[in-house]
Amino acid sequence: MEYLKKNPLYSEHLKKGEKCIIACFGIFRDLEKTDPELCKILLSPSFDAQDIEVIDYDAKPSDGRNIGAKTAGYQTYVISSVSDRDKITRYLYDCTSVFAVGREKKTGKNISFLSHQDPKKFLKERYQEQFTNDLTNSLEELKGRCVKGTIDVVISGGLYPRKHPGAKWSWKEAEIFRGLYKSSVSLLSEIVMEVFGFEPAVISGPKKVERSDSVLCVNKTRRMFIARPQVGNATTESFLPINLEIQEEKW
Repeated sequence: MEYLKKNPLYSEHLKKGEKCIIACFGIFRDLEKTDPELCKILLSPSFDAQDIEVIDYDAKPSDGRNIGAKTAGYQTYVISSVSDRDKITRYLYDCTSVFAVGREKKTGKNISFLSHQDPKKFLKERYQEQFTNDLTNSLEELKGRCVKGTIDVVISGGLYPRKHPGAKWSWKEAEIFRGLYKSSVSLLSEIVMEVFGFEPAVISGPKKVERSDSVLCVNKTRRMFIARPQVGNATTESFLPINLEIQEEKW
């Protein structure tokens, strides 16, 4: 495929002048001071703006939430509809997320989808085939509706714990989480590569602490606002999945 030798970290898979996805990071207490409205959106599950599609990992199918989304059931994975609405997902603990956006042929607007998937579930044989098919179908829909060279795809979220005093997990449990994260990134990258021929950038590495991320994706500007427990270290650096083992040494 023609994209294979192009580096998404340098927007080489995009047409000239097309914006890539940019991430803006903040820790929760700083956001409360600098942008309380954004903090409210990112952290409050009771705050549901009409113009923002909520990808609710904790919703049950009978709740009537996640309308138009793909899922294999409660707390497995949720893949939003492909639309021009902004999107948000909260409580990315060990879960990963895919944000894909492109410029629609018909309207000229950015359209996108956002996913939230639990590696303890979607990597299992019971769910993996359905997840792969659902994510592939969403990527194919985006590809079919968008102008070539305008689509960007990134991965965020995840947990990569290190055993430390006070941690609630054992060394063995921490090792399991790390393995799930690496397998998650590997499968997600493989699916995106199959559809587009380029690797999705991991826009932020995994957390090392026992707390969650919240992610707000703004269509028009292609910006991701990511609230997480820690910023300003190697875990917030972007990298390509092919370089995961090199990046892992920094964590």
